[in-house]
Amino acid sequence: MVLRRLHLIWRALPLPWRSARLVGSDPQREFLFFEAPPMREGSLSRTRRSVEYLNGKQEDYTGDQIPVQWMAWLRHTRTDPPTHEEIIQADEQRMRIQQLALMIEEKDRLAVLATREAQAKLLAEAKANAAQQLDAGPQTWSPAPKPRT
Repeated sequence: MVLRRLHLIWRALPLPWRSARLVGSDPQREFLFFEAPPMREGSLSRTRRSVEYLNGKQEDYTGDQIPVQWMAWLRHTRTDPPTHEEIIQADEQRMRIQQLALMIEEKDRLAVLATREAQAKLLAEAKANAAQQLDAGPQTWSPAPKPRT
């Protein structure tokens, strides 16, 4: 923990030989985000943006572990880097949506069970009616008399 904190402090120092400057990190401090000037001085190309993985190599992470707001900043979709508050609010909203989705899934599951129970009840009633008719014996059919005109 102490070494990690020292590493963060060291990477955040704006030393003259560093071209990239620390822009921010995610709330869990797993990633550091840097911005450097374009490759050619005076060119109109975009700044270079990068991420440093603190707990391992890039292969240890998947794209969905980096917050969406930081991914948008890395891809130059947004100009300003996100704040910690913004990322925390987005995470809270994502958690609320997941909870609501679970509640909806549970309601759907209960509705399916109720439908199946109702179908089973109707089927049992139909079988009971059919058995009653078989027990009563065959019924004769006679056509209705035609009215005379």
